[in-house]
Amino acid sequence: MVLPSCPTPFGDLRSFRKNRRKVFFLLNSTAARWLIVSGQVYLTHS
Repeated sequence: MVLPSCPTPFGDLRSFRKNRRKVFFLLNSTAARWLIVSGQVYLTHS
């Protein structure tokens, strides 16, 4: 779906959604890494 380039915030919204996907990917990878590390620590210490 291609949005028309009209003077609405939809163009900025589209780029914001792309950047938000990158930010979510970084946050998810970092959070997943922390979850794995903390899970291993919890399993080894329990």
